[in-house]
Amino acid sequence: MKNTFNNIENNNIKIGFPKVSEIDQVLNIQKLVLLKNKNLGFKESLEMEGFLVNEITKNDLDYAIEHNQKESFFIVSRNKDTKINGYFLAYDMEYFLANHPGWFIESGVSPETIKNKKVLYGKHLASDGTISGVGKSLNMKMFNLVKKQEYSLYLGEICEGPVKNDKSLNLHLNKFGMKKISEYKDSNNFVWGVYVKEI
Repeated sequence: MKNTFNNIENNNIKIGFPKVSEIDQVLNIQKLVLLKNKNLGFKESLEMEGFLVNEITKNDLDYAIEHNQKESFFIVSRNKDTKINGYFLAYDMEYFLANHPGWFIESGVSPETIKNKKVLYGKHLASDGTISGVGKSLNMKMFNLVKKQEYSLYLGEICEGPVKNDKSLNLHLNKFGMKKISEYKDSNNFVWGVYVKEI
């Protein structure tokens, strides 16, 4: 598996596949943006900066690297000093559903939505905020990558309450044209919008 794609963003960012030795860098970015580590008193700032709600573990990332381009799809962005400054983790929808068998009922999404389609489920998209455009670049590379493997639909969930992830909504709706197909509240009282986009 080739480890680096074409340089983008005027050579400030390189997109590639992560190595096991880089997992701690990914976890450090997650730590920076996890909602549970943020001051909820600054709600407006949080909504503009973006955040992650659900935590992934070192074991999750080990598995994602071992099964990259199969059940999982995991790419990272590196700055000119090769330090990781962003990552995108997604899963094959069949693999995701095997591990979340009640998702259709919980989310209110009809199974017909993805019937006879090869679907990618977006889990995490995050950056450390040091370089502008990392999220957009990771999205574009991921879509190009999975399209070659005949994926035709991308599905992702964006937090809409009690804190609204405006940064993610702006990226995925305004820049990538995703469409909302459902909304639900999970067992922790977070409200999620479910969005799709043809790849």
